[in-house]
Amino acid sequence: MKRELTSPIETIRREYRRSLIWTTLITILLFGIADTNFAFVSLALLGVFVAWSISLRNDQPLSRLMINVILAFVLSLSAISLLISGLGVSTFAVFAGMLLVVKLFDLRSVRDDRQVIVLLIALIVAAVLTSNSMLTGLFLIADVILLLRTVVRFHIYSAASQSGAELQLRALPKDGRIDLRSFQFATIFLVALIGTLIFMILPRNLGTSSFGQWGSGSTGSVTGFTDQIELGRPGLISQSPTPVLDLEVYDRNEKNIGSSNSSPIYLRGAVLGSYKMGRWGNQNPDSARLPLLIERISANEIVVPAINPTNQSWDREYKISLRAAASRESTIFMPWLPTQFVSPSPIRIGYEKATGRMIHDGTGSSIRYSIRATNSELLNVHTPPGYQRSDVDDSGITPAITQYAAEIIRAAGLDPSPSTRAPQDDLSVMRVLENNLHTKYTYSLEGEPVPPGQDATEWFLFDRKAGHCEYYASSLALMARSAGINARVITGYVASDFNEVTGQFIVRESNAHAWVEAEVGPWKWVTFDGTPRADFQQLHEAKQGFFQPIKRWYEFVEYAWVKGVIGYDSESRRNIFGDISNDLGLVQFGLKMRERVRLGKAAMMRKALLISIVVFGLSFVIGVLFLRARPIANAMLYPWAAWLNAIVFRFRRRSWTPEQLNASLLERGITRGLARAEIERAPWMPLHASLMDQDQEVQQTQIHAALCHASDLLYRLKFAPPSAAPQTGDIRRVLALLRSSEKL
Repeated sequence: MKRELTSPIETIRREYRRSLIWTTLITILLFGIADTNFAFVSLALLGVFVAWSISLRNDQPLSRLMINVILAFVLSLSAISLLISGLGVSTFAVFAGMLLVVKLFDLRSVRDDRQVIVLLIALIVAAVLTSNSMLTGLFLIADVILLLRTVVRFHIYSAASQSGAELQLRALPKDGRIDLRSFQFATIFLVALIGTLIFMILPRNLGTSSFGQWGSGSTGSVTGFTDQIELGRPGLISQSPTPVLDLEVYDRNEKNIGSSNSSPIYLRGAVLGSYKMGRWGNQNPDSARLPLLIERISANEIVVPAINPTNQSWDREYKISLRAAASRESTIFMPWLPTQFVSPSPIRIGYEKATGRMIHDGTGSSIRYSIRATNSELLNVHTPPGYQRSDVDDSGITPAITQYAAEIIRAAGLDPSPSTRAPQDDLSVMRVLENNLHTKYTYSLEGEPVPPGQDATEWFLFDRKAGHCEYYASSLALMARSAGINARVITGYVASDFNEVTGQFIVRESNAHAWVEAEVGPWKWVTFDGTPRADFQQLHEAKQGFFQPIKRWYEFVEYAWVKGVIGYDSESRRNIFGDISNDLGLVQFGLKMRERVRLGKAAMMRKALLISIVVFGLSFVIGVLFLRARPIANAMLYPWAAWLNAIVFRFRRRSWTPEQLNASLLERGITRGLARAEIERAPWMPLHASLMDQDQEVQQTQIHAALCHASDLLYRLKFAPPSAAPQTGDIRRVLALLRSSEKL
C-alpha cells in the first residue's frame, strides 16, 4: 500500500512545536541583528535549545516552583535594566524575549502556546522599530513566512485539542499536507501583494513620530556623531561599520567625479564655538536644540544655507542619502562652503546662515538632498586695508596654551601677536599649528580620565600627548584663538571609502570625526585638521583585503535596498503613479490635527472623550439589537442563501472528485439539519463539540443523532487516511436519515 505519511513518528503537536522552535530561533536572530545585541542572542538561543531538549521534545514542562523562580530572576534583571537604560524598544524587547524563553519551559495548554505566539509577534515588531537595514529586512521576510506556517499549524493543533481528537495520531495525510502548503503559499502571496500596494501608494512618514523613540527604525543602535564634545569621557568614539549615509559627487556637467583617489570630503554637522573645561557646545546656546529659522520648503526649491561673501557659483554637487534620521531633529550633513540646498521632496528644515548649520525637522526616515558647494580654500577673498579680525572668544584659553602657541609660531618665523601680524599671515599660522600637532602627538582611541581640576586640552597638550580627534580639534582651536584667529570646532563625518560598483562614497559610524574651521580672511573659513595624516588614513580610508570585492557587491545590494525600500518616499511614489491628490490629503490632515492639538489640548480632549462615549454607546446598542435580531435575520436570509448555494453546487460539482462531492453533500445536509433543528453553531467551536454542547432535550432528538453521525462521517472523510474513509453508501444512508428527520 502506498505510504501516505512523511514520518511514522510525527504527531500533530510535534509538527506544530517544531515549527514553533524554528520561528523562535529566527525571531531571536532577527532582533539580535536589528539591535546588535549579541549577548542577548547567545543567551536566548541557549535557552531555546535547553527548552527543546528538556521540555518540548518530551512534553515535560518544568514545575511551577521552578518556573516562578526563573520568572522572578527575569523580573529582577528587567527592573535593573529599566533603571539603567530607561524604557525603550530594546529594553522592552529583551524583557519579552526572556519571557518567551521562560514560557517555552511551561507549555501546558493551548493558551500557553497562544501567549508564545504573541511574544514572537512583539519581538518582530521591536526589530522593525529598531532597524531598517537590509539584513534585518531579509530576516524579517523569512521570519514572517515561518510565523505564518506556525500559526496555521497552531490552529490545527488547537482545533484537535479542543475537539478531543487523539493527538498521538500520525501526521496529516499527504493530500492534506499538500492542501495546507498551497493555502500557505496563497496567503503569503496575497499578503505580499497587498503589503506592496499599500507601501507604494500610501504617503511616507505619516505619524511615525507619534510614539517618540518607539516610532522609527534606524540602521543601528550606536552613532559615532555627536553634537557636543566632552573631553575626558571614554567610549565616545564608535568603531561600528554600520553605514550612515551615501554620497555621490558631480561636477557642473553632471559627471560623477568620485574615485578611490579623491581627497577626503569633510561633511560638517555640528558647529561648536563655546568651550569650558573640556566641553565644547553650540556656538549659539539659545539655538542648541533648534535653529532660529524653521521653514517648510517645497520639492526642488533652492535654499541658501550659509553666507557667501563673494556670491561665487558652485563647482561641486553632493547628492546625499541619509539612511536613518532621528525621530524629530536630524542633522543635515554637508561640505563647506554650501551655496545651495535642494531636496527632491517637500521638507521642513532649520538653518543658521552665520554658521552654516542645518537640521531636518520632521519624522524619522531616510532623507535625500543635494548640496551645491564651492571649495572655500579656492575663494579669492580680498583683504581690504584696515581689515579687523573678528572678535575671538577667549574662554578656555589659559596662559600655558597662549605661551605654547606663541613659541610654535615664533619658531616658524611668524609673528604670534595678532596686533602686529598681518591678516594675510593667518593662513600660514594655522598651517604651522596644524603641522605641530601632526608631528609631536600620538593618536589613540584609549580613553583615560582627565585628572580632577585640570583642563582637558591642557592635559592633552602637556601631559598625555595622545588622544583621539576631539583632543586634536580642541587643541588646534584654542591655540588658534590664542593667536587672535577666530576658530570653531566642527563635528561630522569624513567620506573617503569609495565604492567603484555603486560610484558612491559610503560613510559609516566609524567615520565620525572632529576638525577645525578657522577664519583666515573676511568671512573666509578654511578647514584644518590636527589629526596625524597616517592615523587619519588608517581610520577612515577603505581597508583592502581578499574579501573586499565581495563586500563591495554586498554594499551595492544594500544600497539598492536603502534607495528602493527605505528611501522610497512621496517623490518616488509620484514618479510611478503621478500626483495622487497631494499624498491623499493625509499629510495636510495630520499637520492640521497636530496644530489643533497644540492650540487647544483641553477642549479637544473633552470633545474626544464625549465622542468616544457616544460611539461606544451606539456600538453597544447596535450590537445588542443585532444579537437579538439574529434568529429573525437568519430565517429571512436562509432561503436565499440555500437557493444560491444550490446553483453554485450544480455548476461546481462537474469538476469535483468523488471525495469532494461527498464532502460537499455532507456539509449541505448538515447545514440544513442544523437549520431545521434550530441549532446555532458557535463559529469558534468545532462541529462535533458544538453538537455536544447542546442541552439534554435537543440531544435526545432523532435529528441530533443524525447530525452527530453525519459529522463523524465528515471528519473521517476529511482527515482520515483513504483506507479509513467512509463509503458512498454510508454517506447516502446518513443523508437520507437527515432528510427523514427533517420531516418529523
